[in-house]
Amino acid sequence: MKTICFVVPTHHSYMMGGAQYQVQLLIEELLKHGGQYNIHYITQRAAKNAKVPYQLHLLNGKIGKRFGQVFNFISLFFLLKKINPDTVYQRIAGGYTGLCAYYCKRHSKKMIFHIAHDLDVDLPEEKRRRKINAVDSWFKNYGISNSDIVIAQTTNQKALFKKYFHRNVDYQIYNFHFPPIEAPVLKVKKIYTIVWVANLKVMKRPELFIKLAAMFKDNSKFKFIMIGKLTGDNEYYQQMEAMISGAPSLTYMGERSIEQVNQQLSEADIFVNTSVFEGFSNSFIQSWMRGVPVYSLNANPDYIFDNHPCLGKCFQDNFAELAEAIRQYKGVNPDTYNQIKLIGQELFSIANAEKIISLF
Repeated sequence: MKTICFVVPTHHSYMMGGAQYQVQLLIEELLKHGGQYNIHYITQRAAKNAKVPYQLHLLNGKIGKRFGQVFNFISLFFLLKKINPDTVYQRIAGGYTGLCAYYCKRHSKKMIFHIAHDLDVDLPEEKRRRKINAVDSWFKNYGISNSDIVIAQTTNQKALFKKYFHRNVDYQIYNFHFPPIEAPVLKVKKIYTIVWVANLKVMKRPELFIKLAAMFKDNSKFKFIMIGKLTGDNEYYQQMEAMISGAPSLTYMGERSIEQVNQQLSEADIFVNTSVFEGFSNSFIQSWMRGVPVYSLNANPDYIFDNHPCLGKCFQDNFAELAEAIRQYKGVNPDTYNQIKLIGQELFSIANAEKIISLF
């Protein structure tokens, strides 16, 4: 039996971001292998009532958040030594990346680093857009450089990694999802539903979707739904609350389970993304698997919209053009709907998880 240790700063029971969800799906697939793997998960934040079919270990989250992940160096190192994993899988780059790589090099274990976001490997942009202290940043870069296996999601991540870390990624593997279980929804409507899903934080630019909804407040042809946990400091939290309450054309549903999000996406007509950057958004994939086109303001991971125009469009940060495209929207014909589903389910099937498992 192989022992696999996942090291991710937050557990999916605490914050269901895209990377956490991908790790959850990967573990679910591992558990189907009939007891071949002994699974451990090290994190600094998890729900108090989290019940999982593997061993969950908590580091000191307050120290890690306030002073930096490297302040958990000793506890993480000795926890890894106690678990004695054959493979350490690390996602969401930070100080823990370096600590894991150091442990693996010292004890001849396998270290896998999986790029979760372009900013993991785009060092100049990371300095501009991420709050990470200098020591954590150094350990992060050390860990990425000294991983035995580096997995990228996109061609852009491969290029960034080559540019700033001076080596090639070992594998490019797309994110993955299980096929939809919801009943197909007939897409013949007089009112079109526009959906936005993400944790409400600066990088995701939720204010732009709120602004978009406000532009259509007198147009009964569309309804706008926003889903996601409101995060950030008090000032940002209050700003978002005020904008949402001032947009009567917007329905804000707050945080929802994955099953509820998938159900809402299955009933949607367009999924809108306003992020500055994306790794490879789970919500893109969840939408495509349900035949829903994606209108992305800026993110075009792996040039997916250029290679598969039926999947939607990237508007190159042109907000006015995005708004006009929605205004002119007249629905998706059945052939396009089926083509979107087919491409989504072919490119992002759970078979991609097995590609990662084969590396363990």
